[in-house]
Amino acid sequence: MTYLAERLFCSNPLCETILVSKLDRCPRCQESQHYCPNCQSSLRVLSRFCRNCGNILRKDYAVEHPDLRLRPSQNISVTVKSIFHLDWEIDLETEMTASPLIARGIIVLTLATGHILILDESDGQVRKELATNPPLSFTPIITDNLLIVATREGVIAFDLIAALYGNLSRGGLKAWQYQLNTDEQVTKPLLATIDQVIVVVKSNQRTKLIFLDKKTGKLQSDITLQTDKTTNLYLKGKELFIGTKNGAIIAVDITQAKIIASTQSGRGVDTNISPVSINNSLLFVLGDGQIWSCQTEELAANKLSLRAFGDTGGLLINALSANNKYLVVSHGFGIAVYDKYGKKVWDTQLDANSISSQALIVDDWVWVIDDSGIMFFFHIASSVPKLRQRVFQYAVSLPSILTQDRLICSNRLAQVKIFRLD
Repeated sequence: MTYLAERLFCSNPLCETILVSKLDRCPRCQESQHYCPNCQSSLRVLSRFCRNCGNILRKDYAVEHPDLRLRPSQNISVTVKSIFHLDWEIDLETEMTASPLIARGIIVLTLATGHILILDESDGQVRKELATNPPLSFTPIITDNLLIVATREGVIAFDLIAALYGNLSRGGLKAWQYQLNTDEQVTKPLLATIDQVIVVVKSNQRTKLIFLDKKTGKLQSDITLQTDKTTNLYLKGKELFIGTKNGAIIAVDITQAKIIASTQSGRGVDTNISPVSINNSLLFVLGDGQIWSCQTEELAANKLSLRAFGDTGGLLINALSANNKYLVVSHGFGIAVYDKYGKKVWDTQLDANSISSQALIVDDWVWVIDDSGIMFFFHIASSVPKLRQRVFQYAVSLPSILTQDRLICSNRLAQVKIFRLD
């Protein structure tokens, strides 16, 4: 396709009307339009490259549960003068425990009722509704145009191209399905690698990791863990880390689907809190509320060891979030910020409300929503918030998402608010 300076093709592959100018929607098919930041030509939903100039498109969308892997810092410009305007919102009046997903052009909401809504990123219009057996408790993944969902019966991969465009797809709506046994259930959010889907499955009093082929859903291998509860998975390079209720920290080589190292903390790991990492330090919360770290470079010698990370001073920790410079602890009365060495930078009780969800960190900026529904926006240098704004009415929030130009906030009552960043 040759790009003409004053003409654009509709991004809908079933339409491709020539647009006179950069419109928000195609006048013929009403497809929402998104444009390449490099050459300004239209982009198709879920695209990773510009079909005109070949530009690699930004990777700041959220296609899985937050903090399941080490990611590079987001290249997003946020300053003290940044303003957030409410763009659109939706209230579904049901339960939603899975964090939303956002990929190019769409937002996916996974409801506990078994319904999955695919919304237009621009204005929240429903593009497609999928349904499966409830409850849907964990965040799905979007990978290679597949939406992969954990259900009560198993793991299902939906073809997003078939869902959005129907007869354009060669196959059906379901690309594949992996069936669980009657005594098995998925207990944590899914994780995708280049060619695998990793699933945490509980059976009786034991948990196992199963590795599925991403294209076919066939079982490749599995690992049995001597525990019934684990943390969320955490992926760093080819090593997968997981903490267990009985106090073990385990490292798995995903290329071999093999445990390569483990260490025992001497006390239980709090499996309700996801591990995070700061550079080479992987952080877990133990049962006594203290934060401990293990150094991932030790895996070169196939070993792991634990050491204390800072002093939480008896905080009732609810969640951790981190980038390569800071750790933010959400706790029973506010948040505490630590540097990468474990030294406390500051602690604030805000309005003394509990904060259950993970903070959002981008460079030196932090967003957090307390359990009363108030959002606080901080610069890391000061415990005094730059912005305080009510976004929800007394409902526990889910982790917020920031893309290049949007802030997505949601809660467990399936209320979603999309703010535009100016």
